[in-house]
Amino acid sequence: MLHSVAKIGDMHTLKILISTSFFSYESPSKALKLLYDLGFEYFELSHSYVDKISIDAIPSIYRETAIVAKSLGVKILAVHFPVPSKLVYVDLRNIDVHIEKLIEILKAIVYLEPKYIVFHTFIPRHSFIDIISRRKPDALSLNIKIFNKLLSFCSDHGIVASIENRVERNLFGSSIDDLRKLTRKLPELKLCIDIGHANVAKLDLEKAHKELGSCIVLYHVHDNNGLKDEHLPPFLGSIDWLKIRKFMLRAPMIPEVYCWDGYSHCRNLTIATHILLSQLLINESWMMKSWRCDR
Repeated sequence: MLHSVAKIGDMHTLKILISTSFFSYESPSKALKLLYDLGFEYFELSHSYVDKISIDAIPSIYRETAIVAKSLGVKILAVHFPVPSKLVYVDLRNIDVHIEKLIEILKAIVYLEPKYIVFHTFIPRHSFIDIISRRKPDALSLNIKIFNKLLSFCSDHGIVASIENRVERNLFGSSIDDLRKLTRKLPELKLCIDIGHANVAKLDLEKAHKELGSCIVLYHVHDNNGLKDEHLPPFLGSIDWLKIRKFMLRAPMIPEVYCWDGYSHCRNLTIATHILLSQLLINESWMMKSWRCDR
């Protein structure tokens, strides 16, 4: 079984969860089976597949996946809440209706028995009046209202709700200031630091950990060129992984690499990424010693 770094079954020392994003072209239940056959037992359920289907069909997909997870004996410790635009962008005239949609999806997620849910921040949908008057809706107030309801539901079901830093620098939730304001207003809301998003949005990880470290419960781990959200394996972009390794030891990591290229490629990408991250966590000098040329 591919569980290096952690004692199997010990959630407090478990350091790497595998995301179903590695098999993004498959349904979550099929991705779980493929990853289980590779030796994995602890997962985050990605949003990559469900974002492409009808919102009304999402609950049934989660219930089906819960049945498969139980039959395999695996643990879905985290779920990335779906982020299609119809769920992320909110019509301010119908906030309560929007919240009802979100709760319906949460009710299905409960069947998966996750410990964590990762949300994106919600974005006000600009009305015609907003546009012509150049009025900017209050994104902080919107998120406080929505997450008050979501946090209540998650708390009732023993789930830790978190938000991840956004990749879009012009949207609420991409900056340290945004995250600080929201978590101060809602102390039960925790953080998933997305390292790839931080690289594109130019978020200072050292400052983020100093100011928000106590709120961090998860990391999404992937790389990019600093210009767009590519979701590459670590070391294939511009992120200095040796420099930020010290931050990654605080909480479980989820390598969030998307693969759509068929079984053979996605299988190899999954295993290679897991081995690389495991070695990086065990010993930061491993790679430097392995790659030295001054013999």
